[in-house]
Amino acid sequence: MLVDLQNVHRIFGTRPVLDGISLRITNTSRIGVVGPNGAGKTTLLRLLSGEDEPDEGTISRARNLRMGMLPQEVATLGARPVIDLVIEAQTELMEVQEELDTLQVKMAVDAESLSRQELDRLGDLQDRFALFGGYEIESRALRVLAGLGFDEQMARSSAGELSGGWLMRVVMASLLLRAPDILLLDEPTNHLDLPSLEWFEGFLQSFRGAVVLISHDRTFLDGFCSEVVEISDGALERYVGSYTEYLAARALRREQQGREAARQNQRVAEIERFITRFRAKATKARQVQSRVKMLDKMQRLDVTPEMRKLRGFKFPDPVRTGDKVVDIQGGVAGYGDHIVLRDLQVHIRRGDRLALVGPNGGGKTTLLDVISERLPLLQGECRLGANVSVGYFAQHLVHELNMDETVLDSATAIAGSASPTSIRGALGAFLFSGDDVDKKVGVLSGGEKARLALARLLLRPAPLLILDEPTNHLDVTSRQALEDALERFPGTLVFVSHDRSFVSRLATAVVEVDGGRIERYEGDFDSYLSQREARLRLAREPQGGGVAPQEESGGRKNSKERRRELAQKRKELQARLGPLRKEKASVERRMEELKERLRELDTMLAEPDTYNDPAFPDWLKERSGKADRLEWFEDRWVEIEEELEKTAKELKSTD
Repeated sequence: MLVDLQNVHRIFGTRPVLDGISLRITNTSRIGVVGPNGAGKTTLLRLLSGEDEPDEGTISRARNLRMGMLPQEVATLGARPVIDLVIEAQTELMEVQEELDTLQVKMAVDAESLSRQELDRLGDLQDRFALFGGYEIESRALRVLAGLGFDEQMARSSAGELSGGWLMRVVMASLLLRAPDILLLDEPTNHLDLPSLEWFEGFLQSFRGAVVLISHDRTFLDGFCSEVVEISDGALERYVGSYTEYLAARALRREQQGREAARQNQRVAEIERFITRFRAKATKARQVQSRVKMLDKMQRLDVTPEMRKLRGFKFPDPVRTGDKVVDIQGGVAGYGDHIVLRDLQVHIRRGDRLALVGPNGGGKTTLLDVISERLPLLQGECRLGANVSVGYFAQHLVHELNMDETVLDSATAIAGSASPTSIRGALGAFLFSGDDVDKKVGVLSGGEKARLALARLLLRPAPLLILDEPTNHLDVTSRQALEDALERFPGTLVFVSHDRSFVSRLATAVVEVDGGRIERYEGDFDSYLSQREARLRLAREPQGGGVAPQEESGGRKNSKERRRELAQKRKELQARLGPLRKEKASVERRMEELKERLRELDTMLAEPDTYNDPAFPDWLKERSGKADRLEWFEDRWVEIEEELEKTAKELKSTD
């Protein structure tokens, strides 16, 4: 046992954030902490690390326990080189090195002056220095930094030039290099691009200590957790298994709690009826009194309340645009002399749902800024189509929101002619009600700021939504509500997200942004991953010798060289078939899902009373949107089928 919490209470003001929770952490624990924003998840990590103390209860820790805590945000790390900061954060190693250097200097000046105890201490320090990996610390630091996206030039550059997301990676690299007994990680995936996220998942799988982390990335939690801890309304519930298993177990537990509470309520009602009926009868006094005592002693069952979450909001229907939404020709984008993107050829059509992927710093946000006309091109032309206006959700909300305004003022400032009732309604849909609307934006949590930014989008309907990491800081239920709303949105969507579940559900095409250039892949996220893997596999395979093909006297190529070319072509065609088949299966799956929902909607719309239901217009709009999506997938299915047939014919010709 590494850490043991028993009956821990933590109160802020008059509100109990954690109300009598208990939790044990062993050296093999892989715990994912989930719950709504503000429920106390970060408070739990601070208590585990010792940064905070409980108001009641006990926290026991193993002797000489080494902990590493990753916070949610980092303000600054100074202007030192990144690699120096990572190495110097290894405090135990630095202490050993400092003492070792002192003794070695003394030995170099006058070796005979060292006492026997100092010589023994020198040998001990050298052993400890080796044990802590001191002799290869720089190479290890570079490997960890490389996994998190730093090339060697970045690793040796000043940390003062890095953005907040990269600073978080520096802190994470320091923790991972130290390899403590317990890693405590608060939203570690928020600032990782896909390659770094894949590396990080692999690192955690091989990490030998315990890990307790907060995350709202469902795919990440599913692959990592061996148990899930849910914090809600001050209580802690523990579930053994993956995140998917947690969802199933929680649903079953809530169902059982509901049945047990219903049975108890029925029993209580029967007892109360008996008491009321026979209270006045002297012959029944003893039975009545015993039942009164029974009720007093009975421990009432409370059904665990559902998390307070976003429910059923929808983006307003914007004006209909032309078929061409964005057209960029020959674009060059950057800042001053620093070119970020070259030779941009971007064509976005009405109804597209484009996910931008690629390493951090590759130009995804720059491309979003160009599309939204927030950043003028250095060369080339960017045109928005007829009736196109942009709704923009920025990754760094601190630059978009006025921290000195109240929530209500922030929403009103962007709402145009919307009525005060509409403004408060939009805020209420995002859980800002009552006195919440009078809070200063600057005191809101990260999740609350994200919800406010989304509420502002609702108040200014736009046919083109551009979203830069919209799920950062949102809890799982809020992410699901946002996905639902975006799936129903009838306009055009361009977004960046590292939440793979979010991308998989929404994207109809993926645009890879890397190395100053972009490449578009039709199909969903799974199809993109398959195509990328096929491309990487081909790049890794040997391409044949460097000897120039010899020609026979008749001018024809040597038969051996011809066979080699046919074999290479077969390999390329076979590599192309796999992703196409996977995309076809994915498209067919989405078509069936859409058809099933359309059948449900048609059944509802066929009912005579449906026309009087207030939700009738929404159902009609949803049906229209689903029908459009189905038509897009059907067209894509035909394209894939044609490509498969063409590839199969080419493959046959190589036999």
